[in-house]
Amino acid sequence: MRGCVTTISSSALDLMLGSAIRFYLGMLLFLLAFAVGLGHWTQLVIALPVFLAGTAIRTRLEDGLLEQQFGEEFRDYRRATPALIPRI
Repeated sequence: MRGCVTTISSSALDLMLGSAIRFYLGMLLFLLAFAVGLGHWTQLVIALPVFLAGTAIRTRLEDGLLEQQFGEEFRDYRRATPALIPRI
């Protein structure tokens, strides 16, 4: 798809990025609930930092791609929106 130009509306960009934020937050909450439910607190001590580091790397890469694709519109969105925990 190189060289393909795609236009997307602001509302579609909001939906796409909002979904990603909820996805990462959902994964984190699932990890915590799983550890609590099964009583695996010691594994959580290892899994939580690994999850957070992986999420930080992944979101940094995604932000770069989104900034490349959407430019100033994404930079405005990033300034107004928290990276991991959405405002409710």
